[in-house]
Amino acid sequence: MKIRLLSFHYLTRTRSQCHSHSLFFFRDLRENGLAGHISPSIARLKSLQALRLSGNRLTGSIPSTIGSLSKLEVLGLYNNTLTGTLPETLGNLTKLKWAGLWSNNISGTIPESFQNMTNLEYLHLDRNNLTSIANATVGNMPALRHLTLQKQRNMTGSVPDSLCSWVSNETRPKCEMSGNNFTCPFACKEMKSVCKAKCVNTEKKPEERKKKKKKDPNDDIRLMGGIMRIAETEGALNKTRFSALLLEKVNADLTEPMLDGLFKAFDFDKSGSGHIVLIEDVPCELRGHALHNGRHRF
Repeated sequence: MKIRLLSFHYLTRTRSQCHSHSLFFFRDLRENGLAGHISPSIARLKSLQALRLSGNRLTGSIPSTIGSLSKLEVLGLYNNTLTGTLPETLGNLTKLKWAGLWSNNISGTIPESFQNMTNLEYLHLDRNNLTSIANATVGNMPALRHLTLQKQRNMTGSVPDSLCSWVSNETRPKCEMSGNNFTCPFACKEMKSVCKAKCVNTEKKPEERKKKKKKDPNDDIRLMGGIMRIAETEGALNKTRFSALLLEKVNADLTEPMLDGLFKAFDFDKSGSGHIVLIEDVPCELRGHALHNGRHRF
């Protein structure tokens, strides 16, 4: 008998349950609480046109023998707990039009063989553990109209140019890729505007990606006020003492070049009283702290 009905499904039972490994066929087994693995012997269903086992508790990986179902047009395995990777043999399903594999624990990458599914229009892989997109994969599927890849738990890396070419074409396909951390930059603006994808610049260190704190314009005033007070109250100083006083009076923890420049500009090591410092006497990199106040014109 040739199984052609789209609502027919497949299940194997263990020898202890049925004393054999015979195939059992059921009508509409979606959301029936079925548990267990998909047996490799599914390859015997040569005329199967639809396989729908969604909304159950299926575990294990998708068997590679599924690629033998050459007449399959609909594959629905979503909302299970399937693991493992996407088998390369899925690329053999050249008549497949709709594939729903979302909400599982499938890992790895999207195989390059997927580009062989020339009739696939809908590919839903969101909410899995996929990590990357192969260079010559999804963007080279001529019939693809809708792709969902959002909210992968571990998807990173770059987006292939072929995917940008696909999402930018005049057929205006639908694409959803939010909730991932792709590598910047994208090759096309549509990755953000159409697919809602986001990217991270991995060339910068995490601390460099943080928003820089806005400089307080009063910092320079406080710093120079502290220097003036030190000049008025202290005698000759060494640089270590000068640094300690700045930290004590104005909480100024300066870099070594900045500290050295200020110390030399005010000649604290000679007079202790500070000199009139003209702006042209101050090193260029220190002139951002210039303050014209009394005789200390720095």
